[in-house]
Amino acid sequence: MRNFLLTLLLMSSVSWAQPDYAPTCNEEAFKKDLEADDRFVEHHPIDVDEIEPYMEKYEDLDGSNKKCATTIYTNYLQAYIEHCTTHECFSNIGGGCFHMAGQQFWLYKYAYNQCKP
Repeated sequence: MRNFLLTLLLMSSVSWAQPDYAPTCNEEAFKKDLEADDRFVEHHPIDVDEIEPYMEKYEDLDGSNKKCATTIYTNYLQAYIEHCTTHECFSNIGGGCFHMAGQQFWLYKYAYNQCKP
């Protein structure tokens, strides 16, 4: 499934520009609250061709390294979803905040690099 989604992403005409946050969203408040959250991690750019290798490296971690990476990854996504839903962002996109949280591919690279052996 992961390879299918990556293939779909790479083959589509995906725009990496920021999406429309939705008319009901207070984008500034969403970003401010997310950045103030202890679980927040500054966005780190990732090239499309780096996504799959870092997803594999992340998945191959084990023991305390895997726990470390999983904690970073899940904490950020939880914070993102909480603040996104609070501010009613991305309601104009199928899956809304959960869809957008799932697009944070850079987290695999960041979490791996923070926790690698």
